[in-house]
Amino acid sequence: MRHDLIVRGATILGGIGAARCRGDVGVTGDRIVAVGDLGGADREVVADGLALAPGFIDAHTHDDRAVLCGPACMACKMSQGAPRRCSACGTAG
Repeated sequence: MRHDLIVRGATILGGIGAARCRGDVGVTGDRIVAVGDLGGADREVVADGLALAPGFIDAHTHDDRAVLCGPACMACKMSQGAPRRCSACGTAG
């Protein structure tokens, strides 16, 4: 199966109690569709030496002001590895 994006060679932390492993994560559209030793993709990111936690949700962040600032302010937050964030501090208003 061909993917839109493959992140290659990351240390994958699956969050299901299994030991971490090295492998690839395939994304098609806006979904993670495969984890393992994957084939080709339209775009590839080499992640040797990096950790990846696909599908994790950071349920307690303090991102209210960064979200209101716009995408440029979120770059540092997104680089921390959790693809979804839920703000919990209540300072947006």
